[in-house]
Amino acid sequence: MNDLVDGCLDGDQDCWNQIVERYAPLIWAIARSHRLSPADCSDVSQATWLRVVQHLDKLRSPDRLAQWISTSARRESLKHLEKSGRSVPVGGAEAFDRPETAGPQPEDAVLARERDDEVLTAFCSLTPKCQALLGLLVTDPPMSYDEISETLAMPRGSIGPIRSRCLAHLKKILQEQGRAPKGDAALVSHIRAAGLRAYAVSRRTTPEKHGPGGSNGPNGSRGPRPSGPPPRLPHSRPHHDEPRFL
Repeated sequence: MNDLVDGCLDGDQDCWNQIVERYAPLIWAIARSHRLSPADCSDVSQATWLRVVQHLDKLRSPDRLAQWISTSARRESLKHLEKSGRSVPVGGAEAFDRPETAGPQPEDAVLARERDDEVLTAFCSLTPKCQALLGLLVTDPPMSYDEISETLAMPRGSIGPIRSRCLAHLKKILQEQGRAPKGDAALVSHIRAAGLRAYAVSRRTTPEKHGPGGSNGPNGSRGPRPSGPPPRLPHSRPHHDEPRFL
């Protein structure tokens, strides 16, 4: 995500296109969740992307881009509700940022999928041995150490130490991306969400070991506003052609 944001700030049209492609369904889903018409959803999308273009240089943490975009989309949706004279929650945009309902929000699936994809990418940069071991450790139902030992032809006593080293390597990769979960239990939970798919990939291919890549940008301002062309913004879509969110 750091590279995409930096590319946008440098005026790279391809980076803008990737950002728009990734988050356009999120904005549309949030607008639709406010029961706006397709035309209003298109207006919300345009207004949200305009805010992104104007204020991207103020984003201090690129990994918060999805949350920032979702907040902007909620506020733009609220503005359209107010213009239409429909009732809005007390507290204005704050109420949309902190809904009372405990159910899943439209952006939850996008954020979870993005997290799983990042874990999957990091997972596939591990050695085949680490991929196989961690993949077997998160199977459902779980495999015993004896079963893992037999499957991988690995001494039972070495499973724990190798597991720790593999998790440490995976955590280091995610830390350099600014996305590492806290604690091994949380990391294993993320592997469980994306790891079985990664393990299936690792069994079909033999990925090479790559060193951790990427680094966090500075904590301060992200630099000047985009000097290149703005993203090609999504246009109004007919109702039957709305982007599918899930």
